[in-house]
Amino acid sequence: FSSYKRKEPNNNNSLLAISVSKPNFLEGEDDLFYSYTRDHSADNENIGKLVFADREAEYISSIALEYLNEDVKYKNNPSETWIKNNINKYDILHFSTHSTNHNYIYDDCGIYLNKDPENDGFFSGKEIEQMDLSGQLVFLSGCESGTGEYEIGEGTASIARAFLQAGASDVIA
Repeated sequence: FSSYKRKEPNNNNSLLAISVSKPNFLEGEDDLFYSYTRDHSADNENIGKLVFADREAEYISSIALEYLNEDVKYKNNPSETWIKNNINKYDILHFSTHSTNHNYIYDDCGIYLNKDPENDGFFSGKEIEQMDLSGQLVFLSGCESGTGEYEIGEGTASIARAFLQAGASDVIA
């Protein structure tokens, strides 16, 4: 944040920190996400839960208040629709969520959020690309957010690239 503050301000210096420690969009026993986390978790109480995701996003918000002195919002467990409707109101976006680049197939990469009546809760790379971002700085604190298949002349097909395609200026994944 101190580095960002030294730059010539060309936006309104606002931050949106998002945490979704256990998304609600997949609820069946047979789905891939919960099958994976059930098999890899020693703590049955926290199956599929990112234990420190909420704490991380809250902490990022508190640090941002010291440097930005502007609009800082921490949003816990937002729906996919809320994200789509509000993502352009902020200059810095921090996602502390589950994410995937399933089998390194670009069409299957995305961020796990909460479902709602309008959206399924999987903010896919294709959906991210369709957003009209305006130079946001994006932090992706989630598994596989920077991984993907390398495509000659294109780079790595990942969630990070989807945000760049949508108009983000920088992505840290």
